[in-house]
Amino acid sequence: MTGVLSREQRAALHRLVESGTLTEEQAHAALEAVEGSARHRSTPRSRGVLVELAGYLGAVLVFTGGWILVAETFGALARQLRVGILVATTVLLCVVGIYLGGGSRQLREHPGVRGRVTAVLFVLTAITGACAVGVALPESPTVLPAVLTGLVLALGGYLVLPTVPGLLAVTVAAVYTVGALSELPHLLGAPPTFPLGSAEITSAGLLVLGGTWSLLALNGGFVVPRLALVLGVGLSLVGAHWPFWSGRWWVDLVAFAVAALLLLGFLLRRDVVLLTGGLVGVVLAVGRIVPRLFDNAITVGLVVLMSGMVLLISGALGLRYASADGKID
Repeated sequence: MTGVLSREQRAALHRLVESGTLTEEQAHAALEAVEGSARHRSTPRSRGVLVELAGYLGAVLVFTGGWILVAETFGALARQLRVGILVATTVLLCVVGIYLGGGSRQLREHPGVRGRVTAVLFVLTAITGACAVGVALPESPTVLPAVLTGLVLALGGYLVLPTVPGLLAVTVAAVYTVGALSELPHLLGAPPTFPLGSAEITSAGLLVLGGTWSLLALNGGFVVPRLALVLGVGLSLVGAHWPFWSGRWWVDLVAFAVAALLLLGFLLRRDVVLLTGGLVGVVLAVGRIVPRLFDNAITVGLVVLMSGMVLLISGALGLRYASADGKID
């Protein structure tokens, strides 16, 4: 009989029989029990992996097939038909995801394979839905309707089934939405004296998005708080430095403010993500501002080096004395 026991284990079982510790019937029963249970576990597991792989491939092929039909027949098919194909693909992916899930409560309690496949289906639903709106409005001066559709669908899928793919889909859709919103003043005919350009609006939107993600992550508002916090901190840093070509003083002030808030968050929550983000923010902010204050590159290097040495020595001394007093570990 072939099974999970190695040759050495079988030899040890045989020696127990020869020594009289076990009878031959007992050894056979033990062998059958061990290997029989292993067979029962491996068969459903292997079937589950195949079913999961089939689900992934099916979802991706449905998405790819709809995309190919639209791309290859773009000039031959009427726009209404192209939109219909994308809408039908979106509805199919959504319906299969809902059917496979069997209800959001059941998926939340027992995500497993079905949960992972359903999450991928919901992400693809957001993509095809956004594409359908984009194809339906080819003459639209902005992609805002399409990206908003993608954001709503991605957010709906995440609320039904909070997963990492869903979180990433919502984040990407939100970033695209911020980019689309930055063009609205120009499209609405804002006067030339309007103080905010697309770069400043994008920066503000990314800051708001990063701050929202970070606060929700710190308060357990996402399924994977650490990943959400990394995304939030990253978006905040990108937003603080987005208009990097601008020489306005408030841009530098925002960069320092974001770094200071991240470091303050570390003092309050002691999270290494906040510490890393704060330190990166300080490096970027100093690198932006100090060269403007000094024309000599050697002077800039000395100022930054001396400041760092003072802080490093002070921190080392503080940690040493605090450890000696038993105030910290």
